[in-house]
Amino acid sequence: MYEGTVHRLNSRTPPSKRQHKLGGEGGAALVLTMLMLPVLLLLLSGLIAIAQLFTVRAHLHAVADMAALAAVQELDLERLADGEVILDEAAARARALEAVQSNVVPGGGAVLISSIEVSVYNPTGRKRPVDKISGEKLRWPTVCVSIEAAARVSWLLAVPGLPKTVTIRVHTDAAVVRKP
Repeated sequence: MYEGTVHRLNSRTPPSKRQHKLGGEGGAALVLTMLMLPVLLLLLSGLIAIAQLFTVRAHLHAVADMAALAAVQELDLERLADGEVILDEAAARARALEAVQSNVVPGGGAVLISSIEVSVYNPTGRKRPVDKISGEKLRWPTVCVSIEAAARVSWLLAVPGLPKTVTIRVHTDAAVVRKP
């Protein structure tokens, strides 16, 4: 019995019978890989583009947050001396615009700013202003910063008929809140 096992291990199968046992599928994996490779590369480039858009949106949101926080520090000091917390609207608006423009690369990068809107609200008496974007009634002096930008997506440039940019909008608020 032992000799018969050794004999079978040392025997060679003729090439014609080996191909028949494989069912004629030799190299099928290579063909499938070559067919799927362009699809996988296209999916990978799409995922990279989506990640790029999320990164641009996060950066724009951070810039809007920073601009609103910088602007909300522009208090009217004369009225503050009288005990009234009111924002200096012109100074707050200018400071927010300056913060946005100094933290976003204009034109040369992958982001083109379409619009920057800065709204300064000073509630007086019982009249509470309403934020145009969120619809929220504002209780405290508030600065709202909205940025709209067009982000270029590089892989879309090669596909005819698709837009070459994606519009991204961010909005943030910052308020002066009195101590309780």
